[in-house]
Amino acid sequence: MTSMTGSVEDFEKHVIANHLDQDGLARNEHWALQQDFCGGLNNTSGYDFVGHLHGDVHGQVHAMFQMFGVPEDDVDEFFPEQRIAQHQTHLDPQVYYRNSRIRKFVQDMYLKDYDLPGL
Repeated sequence: MTSMTGSVEDFEKHVIANHLDQDGLARNEHWALQQDFCGGLNNTSGYDFVGHLHGDVHGQVHAMFQMFGVPEDDVDEFFPEQRIAQHQTHLDPQVYYRNSRIRKFVQDMYLKDYDLPGL
């Protein structure tokens, strides 16, 4: 079965393999927990700024860059004022998460991320 461009069966196999080898999951930046990404949110003392982007993200990013004297050349391209420039997919999550076992595995693997404030 496919949902637009991806095989549901391949996704399920991927989830099962990662559930069995969560150390492998952590070594892949694409699939790693968000709280472990960029050094981890568990210890934020090494960061200049930790914030939650919402609402006027364009304005927030401009303000953050100004606060730290960072050139703002790319803000308009990557954080456009009138729309959200983000990854978009036409894959149907209802199809990919049809199996309760797969849903449970994903929830278990990313539980620490779901426990982060604001999620």
